[in-house]
Amino acid sequence: MVTGLPGHWIANESAGVLPYDALPPPPAAGSLHVLALDGRPMAWTRSHGQELIWFS
Repeated sequence: MVTGLPGHWIANESAGVLPYDALPPPPAAGSLHVLALDGRPMAWTRSHGQELIWFS
């Protein structure tokens, strides 16, 4: 539903919340989220902006 709206969709959820075809392995253990733009995964994140690790 979101993809049909005008604008961009930014999501920052746990890896299992939204279906992504493939994600790179997480860089470390712990609680990580996936930052995505318009359904495309872009980076691993930690809660409250503690860390951002861009996918290359």
